Amino acid sequence: MLALAYRRPYPHRIRGLVQGLISKEASHSTAQGGPSKEHRRRGSLLPKAGIAGLAGLVLAGCGNLFEQDNALPPAALVDFEPSIDIVELWSKSASSGTGDEYIELPPMQSDDGRIIVAGHDGDLSAYAKADGKRLWRIDTGIDISGGPGVGFGQAVVGSREGEVIAFSVADGSRLWEARVSSEILSTPALGEILSTPAFGEGPRASGEEANAQASDDQGMKSVVVVVRTVDGRLFALDGSDGERIWIHDSTVPALSLRGTGDPVVAGDRVLAGFDSGLLAAIELASGEVLWEARLGTPSGRTELDRLVDIDAGPSIAGDTVYTTVFQEHIAAVDLLEGESKWQRELSSHTGATPGARLYVADDKDHLWALDPVSGDAIWKQEGLANRRLTRPLEFISPEGEYLVVADLAGYLHWIDAGDGDFAARTRSSWRGARVSAMPLATDEAIFVLDDRGVLTAWAFDDPKGR
Repeated sequence: MLALAYRRPYPHRIRGLVQGLISKEASHSTAQGGPSKEHRRRGSLLPKAGIAGLAGLVLAGCGNLFEQDNALPPAALVDFEPSIDIVELWSKSASSGTGDEYIELPPMQSDDGRIIVAGHDGDLSAYAKADGKRLWRIDTGIDISGGPGVGFGQAVVGSREGEVIAFSVADGSRLWEARVSSEILSTPALGEILSTPAFGEGPRASGEEANAQASDDQGMKSVVVVVRTVDGRLFALDGSDGERIWIHDSTVPALSLRGTGDPVVAGDRVLAGFDSGLLAAIELASGEVLWEARLGTPSGRTELDRLVDIDAGPSIAGDTVYTTVFQEHIAAVDLLEGESKWQRELSSHTGATPGARLYVADDKDHLWALDPVSGDAIWKQEGLANRRLTRPLEFISPEGEYLVVADLAGYLHWIDAGDGDFAARTRSSWRGARVSAMPLATDEAIFVLDDRGVLTAWAFDDPKGR
């Protein structure tokens, strides 16, 4: 079981891995439910006997993994002279948090500036950015495991049972609900397509035909919600009523990490990474595969060695898609054609953030700034090793450019984006719990939701009141 001991010290990912195997098999018997306009062949699922054997294999080696975890404790916080002043604007208990689940429920901003947060117990709430005033709070009636996906006046959440429910960001009223094939662990993506007045009724036209028809009909637009499930499927749902538009199937390996990368909508297409190491661009209107890029190639003797999951959502800057592959590398791919621009050996499960540079936390929690054009390293910060960092967030302000990450103890680390030096360190007045979800940046502040459900707003101190 040496395969368990040589990877990053995140035992919760392996514990969750066993649960994920069970969830994927259980999803085979989950009711498909909901109206369907197109059915495609289901991807293969691991037989129950295979699950039992692999689960035993994982459990047998967990001791070695935990020993490594103890051997590699989180790096101690270093002393430094802060170069910027950060203040806490407000902090409050905003959700039920993530419970005992290894899930991420990031705070999101609606089009009208509300901060939307979800909790595992089924609560969904909206808060004012300026003072944290709660605008509304509802009980969705499900155990939320994915979301909220926010846009076009909707907040969409998913459950372990494959339930998808959309709510109005204005008042929390329920808009529609649907059911997909299995557990949802990622944030739904929302986008728009040109459509005919009959969108949601009858058979779908092909992508080019549908868009041509839409142009003739004065460019009517319809919202599409894309949901990724743990059994390797991607569902497109009608944003007006939740009806199914198309399904994309992918092959699920015998063993994979628990978690799925968020799908990302870019214009007329949606980008999604899969457990097989494939990154796909799929036409939003029709479900047609525009291109596939194999970014991870399984190798090694054991199933653990062969893990090549793309568990972080891709990020897009201009005509380039950036994504990370577990145990392999970070890659830059052409958005239109799917051709590789460059690859660099660097394993990450949190994903990359493009900006003035390309930022990524590797599986040792070393922070990197890379040249987005070539992939060459610009700087590396090792001072936060093994602190289980969130996906990096770039925050640009009149004070400068900074990289922000949160960690297992609820600390928020502010890094100078130019040279990788520490600039500030903050922590919620609630002495917050671990932060798993990427912080949210707005023009006014940065919002952090810890795993306990405490939402905190941070901003630069401005004594001159600019």
